[in-house]
Amino acid sequence: MFPFKRMKVKIGIFLYVQIFLLLDVRSVEPRYLFSDEDIRISAEGILHGYLRVISENGITDPMRIHAQADTFLIQPEKEGIYILQRDGASEVRYLVMDPPQPIDSEVIRKTLPLNRLKLLGGEPFRLLSMGDSVTATGDYEGMLKMMLTRATGNKKIEIIDRSYSGRSVDASVRNYKKMRSTPSPTR
Repeated sequence: MFPFKRMKVKIGIFLYVQIFLLLDVRSVEPRYLFSDEDIRISAEGILHGYLRVISENGITDPMRIHAQADTFLIQPEKEGIYILQRDGASEVRYLVMDPPQPIDSEVIRKTLPLNRLKLLGGEPFRLLSMGDSVTATGDYEGMLKMMLTRATGNKKIEIIDRSYSGRSVDASVRNYKKMRSTPSPTR
């Protein structure tokens, strides 16, 4: 068990965030998280800054943060965008989403009759993402992979990105055969 200090801090009227200062955690988590996971930030000694949260209730007033530890943990209690503004540094945003509901295997059986066993059985499962600039400039594929992995338990999901800025979805579909031979990053 890690030694820690714990503070519960009120942020705005509707949102509470529990902040844990851990002394022996070395990993830093990704910027997309589920609301039942912790946001881990490398503090590298002393952390000074502000934390704000954008949620369905609006944006909270900035909360001043001062911490001394190797890692700073925030436990979000609801969906939203958690914005950390470190003194003298650019802001970092964390998108916190509620976890997906477990997938109903009967629904999967009907919608994916040929590939349901791969998806639900933990076998490698590939999904093609086609889109326009909205898909190409965001991280739609990363969030989709997170949601599917969490909902199915399958850690071998691969999303192949075939989205292009400036090209409509219908144009992408018309050019699918040509695009199949063009390398594109996978996520």
